[in-house]
Amino acid sequence: MEEKKLDTVIIGSGPGGYVAAIRAAQLGQRVTIIEKSKIGGTCLHTGCIPSKAIIGLSKKWADFKKSEHIFGKLSTSNEMDMMEFQKDKNKTIFKLQNGIQHLLHKHEIEVVEGTAAFCSNDALIVSNIHGHTNKYSFQHCIIATGSEPRELPSFPWGDRILSSTGALALQSLPEEIAILGGGYIGIELGCAFANLGVKVTIIEVQEDILLMVDPKIRHILKQQLNKKKINLLTGVKAIGYQEENEKIRIQLQRETEFFSVQADFLVVSAGRIPCTSSLGIDKTNIEVDRNGMIQVNSSLQTSVPTIFAIGDVIKGPALAHKASYEGKLAAEVISGNNYVIDYRAIPQVIFSDPEIALTGETAPTEHLLESVFPLGANGRALTLNQSEGLVKIFSTKDTGHVKGGAVIGPNASEVITEITIAIEAGWTVADLALTIHPHPTISEAIIETAELATGMPIHVTSPM
Repeated sequence: MEEKKLDTVIIGSGPGGYVAAIRAAQLGQRVTIIEKSKIGGTCLHTGCIPSKAIIGLSKKWADFKKSEHIFGKLSTSNEMDMMEFQKDKNKTIFKLQNGIQHLLHKHEIEVVEGTAAFCSNDALIVSNIHGHTNKYSFQHCIIATGSEPRELPSFPWGDRILSSTGALALQSLPEEIAILGGGYIGIELGCAFANLGVKVTIIEVQEDILLMVDPKIRHILKQQLNKKKINLLTGVKAIGYQEENEKIRIQLQRETEFFSVQADFLVVSAGRIPCTSSLGIDKTNIEVDRNGMIQVNSSLQTSVPTIFAIGDVIKGPALAHKASYEGKLAAEVISGNNYVIDYRAIPQVIFSDPEIALTGETAPTEHLLESVFPLGANGRALTLNQSEGLVKIFSTKDTGHVKGGAVIGPNASEVITEITIAIEAGWTVADLALTIHPHPTISEAIIETAELATGMPIHVTSPM
């Protein structure tokens, strides 16, 4: 077998892999990407972008339905045309994919199609769909293979049991859908389908949904889920299913009570697992844990110093922007720069309705002051008729430095960036309070929350 020598090789072209490739090329490295499927990875084709497309569309549809009494009957149909949505979604994906391919070409990054597996600490075997294999040796490698939905043995994928990927590919709207899992993916999909008029049931084995979010925010979200008529079942275990007459009936158990729910489809949202099992890691000295997660140091090097790992295959939240950050850092380290990871503030967003966003430290401690401003006192939220929400800032009691924050409300995914920057820049709540914000905007709630922390709020009274 002919062996080709490579400089820097990156396995996977998702938001971690292709960003790492571009940064490495900018730093003068000769870069090759190995991709087994499509450029852009899971995030672009079956994850972040498709899910936000349906979430965004569903929100517009829900707003339209709410406003029919103002605008009149603008549509003769009460249903979304999912076939047209899928066409529009695919156009967006195609446009973004072409953009990434253009960038890779401009940076002279070689793309090899095929599935990569290590055969040693410095070589790979790549097999393509035509059955051809090639061997590549490398100086440095970045593993950026991402993750995939976790399949449950008792609820295997099929015609009526879907992964999140399958749910996003539906060609028509079901009448009713059940979602197994009340994590962020389940909640996002539940809100989207409910906004489109689908009857939704969310089944969660834990006593509450989104346990990483504080109770005040969970309470507001559950109120909104109730308004959407989402049937939320918590503390409930799914123990089996039966398919009948193009429906699926899911058997459930809560303590000693047994009951069932029926739906057109069951979407299993039971988390994600790293795509590392087919990498041939056993042919290397790379260390992995029992869950398939690759162990790395603070510079993202595995136990083989010339092999790096980023994104969903290492510990931490499975976030596209985390993977991109790590990809750039790994490229810098390969170029000889002494960089280490700094996870001081990783914003996390749940694209529910309303949106939820978190950053930095979000758990109360004796050293942190928790300041909360209700969006019911924010003019822009009121004009949008979306005043159910809040902004929360955590700051040090002695110096007032911003350490964390949380937002639930319109545009939370955008507003959280300001708190993230404040944390990274070492700002105090006084710095935030003295920064002029445009009016009327949701971002003004940042000032209001910061002023609460200083003890001099304007539009709410200071707690006694």
